[in-house]
Amino acid sequence: MKRHLNLMSEHARVRECLRRRLRQWSRVGAAVLALLGVAFLLSWWPTHRESQHRARMEAQYEPILLMKAENKSLQVEIKQLREQETFLLELSDSFPMVNLLGLIGQACGQSQGQAFVKEFSFQREVSANISQNSSQASLLLEGLGLDRNAGTCLADSLQQVLPFASIQLEAASATQVNEQPMHAFSMQCSF
Repeated sequence: MKRHLNLMSEHARVRECLRRRLRQWSRVGAAVLALLGVAFLLSWWPTHRESQHRARMEAQYEPILLMKAENKSLQVEIKQLREQETFLLELSDSFPMVNLLGLIGQACGQSQGQAFVKEFSFQREVSANISQNSSQASLLLEGLGLDRNAGTCLADSLQQVLPFASIQLEAASATQVNEQPMHAFSMQCSF
């Protein structure tokens, strides 16, 4: 037996039923969101603590990393300075390199502008036998001349100004510099 009578229209009853279901599901959804929030917080907090600890540790080691980077850049700079100063170190050797440069310039001057030294290198080989205590030096010259005989003329001038044991002149080859015909030569002087 029914003790109550619902006088609401069909449309109003459907709306009321939807509102009731919506309130129930919103409570369930809020509870699920709250549980998910707590679970997220419980999993996030230890990770956050560890990342902060790692950041503090990295901050302590950052000066060391900066010092390592600075040391590495200083090593590169020292290596470059050593490579640049090789010529100056050779000048400070017992052999007077400045005199050698002056004598090469004097020999070029005696060629009366016919020969020009483009590049030269000086090499010294120390004898392997300690009892001899001697070294053999050689000078490699590359240059340009106005004609084929310019290299021979420079070799003769070098023979006069320097006490070389031997001068070996390689054959001159024709080339052009600024559309002017020149003859490139190279020679090795050993003493």
